[in-house]
Amino acid sequence: MLGKQGCDLSVRFVQPVDVYQQSERAVKYGVLFVALTFVAFFMFETLGRLAIHPIQYALVAGALAIFFLLLISLSEHLPFAVAYVVGSGACVSLLVFYTGHVLGGVTRGLGFGAMLGTLYILLYVILQSED
Repeated sequence: MLGKQGCDLSVRFVQPVDVYQQSERAVKYGVLFVALTFVAFFMFETLGRLAIHPIQYALVAGALAIFFLLLISLSEHLPFAVAYVVGSGACVSLLVFYTGHVLGGVTRGLGFGAMLGTLYILLYVILQSED
């Protein structure tokens, strides 16, 4: 005669991160991202001994907002990675062009763009980690 055996069996499905969760996480990291961009813009201003008007900071903020708007709108129709590349490419190219004129040189604009591109790559790596 077999005794009563306790056999617990459970199944847990892992739900992968979907597009909406990745977009939400990108927006949550957006505050940090915008702050780091402003710090870099301020450093270019002080190290280059340039006088940058506060409205120009607002225009940089507007360009950063374009990234998040593009990311959210394009990720509904395209894969998240493609939407991220298009959004970040548009934002970086816009800011390279703008800061090249504001900071007084193409090399400064390209330096700012390289720093911003590195931040976008870092943000993408953070967004892809599920833990």
